Amino acid sequence: MAKNELIKFIKSERKKGIPDETIRIMLTANGWTVRDLEQVYDSLDGTSTKRRNAHMRHSFLASSVYGILRGLLYGLVCGLIIFFFVMLFMGK
Repeated sequence: MAKNELIKFIKSERKKGIPDETIRIMLTANGWTVRDLEQVYDSLDGTSTKRRNAHMRHSFLASSVYGILRGLLYGLVCGLIIFFFVMLFMGK
């Protein structure tokens, strides 16, 4: 499969809703190198792979921090609710 055919294949798979990672796995299993795929994806998306990977790392870190903060907030709220109920019923 030539690179033009590869581009057409990736576009058609994306239209079907198949994630890029799944497409990459299929193509590497069929002999395409990571470097070839990076070049094709760069030409399709207009972004460099390094920039895209940095964005993915940042998104993962941001979502992880957000998840931790959300968990701490829920824990604090639940703790306060329990504290008030205990004080309400045990204080009498």
